[in-house]
Amino acid sequence: MENTNLLEQLTALGLTEYEARVYLALLTEYPATGYQISKLAGIPRSMVYEALGRLEGRGAVLKSVEEKATLYRPISPAILLDRYEREARERAEALRTQLMPLFHHEESDRLWNFSGRREALAAARDLIESAQHELMLVLTDADVEALYPALAAAHERGVALGVILTGEAPFSFGQVVRHPKRETELHGMVETLIVVADEREFLIASGHLATTATVTTNRNMVLIARQFIWMELFAQRIFARLGEDLLARASIQKIARFCTRNQCPARQWRGAIQMITTSRVTPRRLFTQFFQDETLEPAFVVLTLVGIVAGIWLEGAQAPAGLILAVHVATYFFGGFYAVRAIIEALKEWKIEVDLLMVLAALGAAYLGEFSEGAILLFLFSLSNVLQVYAMRRTEQAITALMQLRPDRVSIRRHDREYDVAIEEVQVGDVMLLRPGDRVPLDGVIERGAGTFDESALTGESMPVHKGPGMTVLAGTLNQTGALEVRVTKPASESTLARIIAMVSEAQSRKARSQSFLERFEQRYAIGVIGAVALFILLMPLFSGASFTDIFYRGMVLLTVASPCALVISVPAALLSAIAAGARRGVLFKGGVHLEELSRVRVIAFDKTGTLTFGKPVLTDLVPMNGLSEHELLTIVARAEQPSEHPIARAILQAAEERGIAIVPPEQFVAVTGMGVRALWDGGETLVGSPRLFREAGIEVPANLLAQADDLMKQGRGSVLFVWRDQQWLGLVAVMDRERPDAARQIAALRAVGIERIVMLTGDNPQVAEAMAQRLGIDEVYAGLLPADKLQRVEQLRQRYGGVAMVGDGVNDAPALAAATVGIAMGAAGTDAALETADLVLMSDDLSAIVYALRLSRQTQRVVWQNIVFALAVVVVLVLTTLTVGVPLPLGVVGHEGSTIIVVLNGLRLLIFR
Repeated sequence: MENTNLLEQLTALGLTEYEARVYLALLTEYPATGYQISKLAGIPRSMVYEALGRLEGRGAVLKSVEEKATLYRPISPAILLDRYEREARERAEALRTQLMPLFHHEESDRLWNFSGRREALAAARDLIESAQHELMLVLTDADVEALYPALAAAHERGVALGVILTGEAPFSFGQVVRHPKRETELHGMVETLIVVADEREFLIASGHLATTATVTTNRNMVLIARQFIWMELFAQRIFARLGEDLLARASIQKIARFCTRNQCPARQWRGAIQMITTSRVTPRRLFTQFFQDETLEPAFVVLTLVGIVAGIWLEGAQAPAGLILAVHVATYFFGGFYAVRAIIEALKEWKIEVDLLMVLAALGAAYLGEFSEGAILLFLFSLSNVLQVYAMRRTEQAITALMQLRPDRVSIRRHDREYDVAIEEVQVGDVMLLRPGDRVPLDGVIERGAGTFDESALTGESMPVHKGPGMTVLAGTLNQTGALEVRVTKPASESTLARIIAMVSEAQSRKARSQSFLERFEQRYAIGVIGAVALFILLMPLFSGASFTDIFYRGMVLLTVASPCALVISVPAALLSAIAAGARRGVLFKGGVHLEELSRVRVIAFDKTGTLTFGKPVLTDLVPMNGLSEHELLTIVARAEQPSEHPIARAILQAAEERGIAIVPPEQFVAVTGMGVRALWDGGETLVGSPRLFREAGIEVPANLLAQADDLMKQGRGSVLFVWRDQQWLGLVAVMDRERPDAARQIAALRAVGIERIVMLTGDNPQVAEAMAQRLGIDEVYAGLLPADKLQRVEQLRQRYGGVAMVGDGVNDAPALAAATVGIAMGAAGTDAALETADLVLMSDDLSAIVYALRLSRQTQRVVWQNIVFALAVVVVLVLTTLTVGVPLPLGVVGHEGSTIIVVLNGLRLLIFR
């Protein structure tokens, strides 16, 4: 596998030669193991794993740990190129131009809104069968199974078909899921076949939506895309048809942002799209849209209460029976409208939810003539739902607060003039003008000026940070002092803030295992309750002296008190609150499942560099030999290390620069992963690195040199590099990475919160690592490790101890982070790789954030179990009381709904956890 032209193009984009070779190998054959990639790419496996770690961190490779092997897949080349070169936008525009003709057909002017997948598939089938010329569909793999005969028939009729084949699961942006079976069957039948992870990726790649932030943040927009199981590319069509309407001058991003900030319900948003795309607004459509608006539910609750009071008063005043009945019917309508609508939607999906139990109990009370009690049940149930929605929206305020950190407009300088533009219009390379008090709208690098920045909203760090030319500033941070010019490095959609917003939003939509179990349990439980109550009503009159009316009434109470509302809401109330609380402190969980997993962790493994240390080595000692001076030794070492990007090389180069040494690049250079470097100039080869480098090269290290190196390391002078050139030893160089001053204290704090074993994994020298471990109180040390070795150690730790958390920087440690039970990336503000790699992202490099995350996860599990036990206890007590003593229906409703509200409020306590 050798394509010199492609290798050159990929390396020109910033990939190393090894990364380019590995990526091209994966394009040739995937999924593949590291061994297979090594054979295809023709490079050693250790280098393959390092390249894979970097590619995975960059978002170019997808890793999956399966039962018997770790497999790697490439991300779409289009996505890879889009991340590395600006010209990718031109290709995206070209793609859009090629695809647009497919959307200009007679059927594409219609949009439908469906309540369930069945209805959507039926309409999609009708659409395919009626198409005469061209048709573009967005389908999941399961949809293709259902619609395949209709698609084949349309192809036979000569219809030009376009299919965007998407993944079912909520994959991260940029991850592509292959459907080899369906691709094979659809190939040749459709003129355009695009395989993407989800609808968002296609909309973005084809140029219809400019920002990922809008789509991934505003779940309403995602709901549109997924509600229309098939759909056209609607954005362009919608706004092209609005003419001079006010909305024609709005962008879809602004509408989405407005809805996010103002908490627009998803149904209202979908309805708005449907209304503005309809050429003719009928009274029926207006009526339907009115009752789809969920913001009316509080008003309906008030009207229900008014109806209850009016009904009781009319009964006391002995009003006409017809008037009393009309008031009761109206009360039932307002009290049960949203519950009945939810029941219908659930039944279309063959699901039974709690609402059905409540409505059946209310209808049973009406059947017995107890209209007021049934109305009170509906009122309290609806009121509880409204209070739950209001309370749970508190958990979404983390996203809303993050959205509000980013200004809508920014001042930029173009052609020596200042312009005020929307942030969506800013291009990479534009110069932003920041003044004191301005919130930074986009990521960039300071070109002129200096200022103090408050980064607390992103990192949780309260102390302002002073920044000057060449330093990075992040969107959402506050410029407290100084006027600056900042060159934009990322568009609005790719800023660190945008990606954090997307990650928090997606995390809140990912369910923990306990939550998924309870939702599945709810289905079986509700069916069981209905069946048990039916048997109770039918059989109890045969075995007791109670009348059928009394038994039926008691059965309706049982339907109410046995409902699992509190149980089902017990887990999400706690998890969503914890995710929101963590986000405000710069601790970003990528889903409730990782909260659960972290609470069970008893072992933490640290990569030393950048976590326990600052990750910025400094030169400590020069030991020249063979008549060389320190200046001459440093000159040779700096020249050999000049092309390297390793932190040790940067420390050496910085020391050389401080001493005024002019550094000339070598003629040839090779970095040997985990060992050192080999460089060539003036006909002589220079090796700088560990003893392992020389063993691999067949060069024996003298015993006296090894003894000198041991003495330096025992003195705590850091890692020692050996220097060899022209068949002779030139000396030793010692480089040390400084420990964080609070590392020992935070290690002790980890033990205090229940961590039993603390492990250090490092590529550093064993003696240096052991000395640091003793100072910090670390239990186990594994030194001299390559990235692949760290992966193996993490897997061994999992086999030995069970749950293991791995703390790293998210780049070189990507394989180990992925293998751990919970991967934790530290200091991720501004680090793209860390945002993609880990399960838990800490925006600051403060070790106390790990302690906070552990405390939060364990407190969350305590609250979850408190909620579950309390909810079950209330159900058991109410059921037993109803069966033995008897409970009035209104009192049963108060007990049931009261427990639900208490569970929600208990979960919301986590919002203020510190």
